[in-house]
Amino acid sequence: MEDISAFLYERGIRTKCIKRWDSSGGNPIKKDTIKEILTNTFYYGDYRYGGEIYSGVHTPIVEKRLFDKVQEVVKLRGRVQKAKKEPAALCRLMRCGECGCSITAEIITKHQQNGNIHRYVYYRCTKKKGRCSQSYVREEILTAQLNDMLSQYVLPQEWAKEMLSMANKDETDAKRIATASVHELRTKTADIDTRIARLTDLYN
Repeated sequence: MEDISAFLYERGIRTKCIKRWDSSGGNPIKKDTIKEILTNTFYYGDYRYGGEIYSGVHTPIVEKRLFDKVQEVVKLRGRVQKAKKEPAALCRLMRCGECGCSITAEIITKHQQNGNIHRYVYYRCTKKKGRCSQSYVREEILTAQLNDMLSQYVLPQEWAKEMLSMANKDETDAKRIATASVHELRTKTADIDTRIARLTDLYN
């Protein structure tokens, strides 16, 4: 539904703009409105009244066969796709490069007739500002793009070895210092115990 809304928006089919003089205004049509249009029998020649469907006298703009195919797709999408609001790793790390809005994700689970279950994650712009032509991106594609970008900032192998060696040395030094400190404290504690014992014997 959102893809259809974006398709229409790019071609100037939008909600009415408050500023009538601004021909470029208007927002994308909402998903519920898109679904209502796709399931409206009026477009193939019938109309609904009082819960019943009657044959109209107006000229239809689509064939009944096409309308039925659309209903099958709408029903199929609604049955096999289930969006779940689960934490997505990349949501708060990025913003849309076109409009600057935040990124959201939808997890789609598809159940096949043979029992197989497929899970897909789609990232998309929230389009809260209304004007954005960006569509969904599969998680695999987005991850590959991020890997390509981050590969430019990989630490050279020589530097990694040197830093690992420095980290190991720091760990060894820290252990040596800690051992020496413990030994010194134990010596001081033993000395204090000896003095206390001498004072106790003196006063007894």
